[in-house]
Amino acid sequence: MTDGLPPGEKERVSFAAVVLLLRQMAHQLIQDGRPQEARGLIDGIDAIRAKTRGNVTDEEARFLDDIVYDLQMSSVRGPAGAGGAAEDPESTPEGEGGG
Repeated sequence: MTDGLPPGEKERVSFAAVVLLLRQMAHQLIQDGRPQEARGLIDGIDAIRAKTRGNVTDEEARFLDDIVYDLQMSSVRGPAGAGGAAEDPESTPEGEGGG
């Protein structure tokens, strides 16, 4: 799947894939009406954002900012507001696990 990528690119794809997986899990918990459990995942993604600050590209930083914001807003809106954003391909940085 990621074999044959230039050095460093495999890690970038893996990083994005992990973050996207966590986002999808959080959205599912919100849709299932389990906001406290979703909050734990949102806090985890926010911690990743804080710990990687300065070690990611501007695009990756925006990617993380957008995901945290999206999840926070979805958790406020509740199950009705957790839908479409998890499937939005535009929210994935180019080359960062989107496809």
